[in-house]
Amino acid sequence: MESRLIAKELIRYTTSAFFSKKKYPLSNTSLLKILYKIKKYVLGTTMEDILQFYWYEHGPYSPLILELKDEMKTEKIIQETDKGLVTEKSRIIEHDEFLQNIRSHINQIINESYSDSSATLIDDIYTTDAPYRFYLSFKSRFAAALDNFYRDPNTHLKSNQLITILEETIGDLPNEPLFSNFKYNYLDFVELLSAIVKAKKINEFGDRLQNDSNEIFKTFARGVRILHHDPYYETQVDHWKTIFNQAVSNVENNILSLYCDVQQTPITNIHVSTLEELIPEILSLKAKKKLAAVSFLPPIRDESINYGNLDATIFNRLAEEDFKELLQKFHTAKKAIIDKVDNDNLNAVTYRIIAS
Repeated sequence: MESRLIAKELIRYTTSAFFSKKKYPLSNTSLLKILYKIKKYVLGTTMEDILQFYWYEHGPYSPLILELKDEMKTEKIIQETDKGLVTEKSRIIEHDEFLQNIRSHINQIINESYSDSSATLIDDIYTTDAPYRFYLSFKSRFAAALDNFYRDPNTHLKSNQLITILEETIGDLPNEPLFSNFKYNYLDFVELLSAIVKAKKINEFGDRLQNDSNEIFKTFARGVRILHHDPYYETQVDHWKTIFNQAVSNVENNILSLYCDVQQTPITNIHVSTLEELIPEILSLKAKKKLAAVSFLPPIRDESINYGNLDATIFNRLAEEDFKELLQKFHTAKKAIIDKVDNDNLNAVTYRIIAS
């Protein structure tokens, strides 16, 4: 039996069974999540070639299944209302033992409380199947906490609690090289949000922070699908990489814009500069014997440049021009940390470096 026809029957049956149990239509999101959950029961069969997914914003996503759904709308097997999918169509094929088995698994999923809404289904998928915990810690926890902290005047959430929730997401970021630049931008976002919240400026920057949060998560999801997709989508990977790289660049520009705006407020410890502007300051501190060290943080691992700490044992033996030439080699750095000597105490100042 043709696998596309079987898949259509699964879509029809899921739509019918969901409405019968829940008494409201099935959303596209819930359809995809339920069919994703039954995929493990069709491994090694022709159905595996149809139930093809990639991980995206709301978990497993399948244009292939949605294409079948659209065909079924044209064929009047299902209808799509503003509230979701419904059907009055009876079986389009007979249910053999294989389909009966799959049907029972669909019913088990629909009977679970987590299938009551798209949101609870997504949270369940994030918890049980997501390739990275960032799905759960950022989207389900932090984004919800930020909305509550910013929008609800009666919230019991404290500023330090919001910052802790955000900081806990850092360890859940992907470790793959693909995400190197994304992670640096994300750490900048963490630094900015923490400074804004501590300075009690959330009302001034709350909309920007929420918009940037949304773009950060969308960009993260665009990267995840590159690494976690079924074979059907392999031909799209190069295109996805182009989209992801542009999205990372857009996130960086958004964060730099926010850095510059925050710098105009009384919020402390936010500094933005070009390397060309920083070099004279570093040289001046060295001449006044006020420079203890300067460190540069790279956007990615660059073996051609010795990123790291330049302390007095290095720069005190260099002439000014030689030291200046050495500093200029760090033109691709994203941050500079300057340790100043002030009355025998160290005062470290971090600068976000922007391109000249």
